[in-house]
Amino acid sequence: LNIFFCHIHITPIKSLILTDLTGIHEFYVTPKINAIRSITKNFLDIHLFIKAFSLWNILDSNSAQNYLTNTVFTNDVQKLKFICKFAGRKLVNGKSGWSFNENNYDKYIKDNDIYKCIKKLDAKRINDFTKEEKIKLASFILRYENDGEAVGDEDAQNYVNTVWNLSFTGISENDCHRIDNVDDA
Repeated sequence: LNIFFCHIHITPIKSLILTDLTGIHEFYVTPKINAIRSITKNFLDIHLFIKAFSLWNILDSNSAQNYLTNTVFTNDVQKLKFICKFAGRKLVNGKSGWSFNENNYDKYIKDNDIYKCIKKLDAKRINDFTKEEKIKLASFILRYENDGEAVGDEDAQNYVNTVWNLSFTGISENDCHRIDNVDDA
């Protein structure tokens, strides 16, 4: 902050002390987080979940981690839907595909745990995921098995069709939600 404001003269009206910050947290941050959680049955369903969760984690990391531990990570389907939120679009050998940047989620869950969770899915549970999520999960498995190399949608689709014995038409570009910065994934 000092570098950013180095050429601007700021006269503080009041200094913030720890009790002020505690009050802000108690009367503003906690109620806002609780309001968000009460609005939706599943916090993962919020549009722009990653941004909302990142902000929550910054404001109250203990509460965010408790939510993951006590809500999301108690259910394998929810755990995998959580990781699907971190998938980003990437060009792979000239073809579009899903990619995962481990740095964005490894403080919550490790690749090895995600891989094991996906591999133990049975045919009934795989149908709890959307077509796009199935492609993301298949992309994750193929990336994990290929030493971190991302794969295209076609390879992921083939995995879904052969390993999970599912057949559905490929996902078009219109079905996939774009992210602003594909380099983050």
